[in-house]
Amino acid sequence: MHFSFGWTRCILQIQAAVHLLGAWSSVTTEVIVNSFLVCGLSSNTYGSQDRQIHSLKPGQVAHSAADTIEKETARLNLATDVEADDPFADLDAGVHDEEEDEECMIDDE
Repeated sequence: MHFSFGWTRCILQIQAAVHLLGAWSSVTTEVIVNSFLVCGLSSNTYGSQDRQIHSLKPGQVAHSAADTIEKETARLNLATDVEADDPFADLDAGVHDEEEDEECMIDDE
């Protein structure tokens, strides 16, 4: 029996894992954060990081939409009168359905 191929494969997998570990440890937090930003994923909901999205940069496919997106984001983020926009304003906050207070008991016998 000849087992050298199996051991060679195992050694190559170990070398690949060691190489991957070394490569991953060289990736900084800044690189990871920037990777999300250029894809359009950020925790900022006010649009201040939208210009970092790769497709919105000059020369990219969606650059012409960048100004429109910025204006629409600003419009949506404007402070509004919550009372006027509240669809449930006519409901009495202190009143609730009596059925919600009823408990249900299940007898295991």
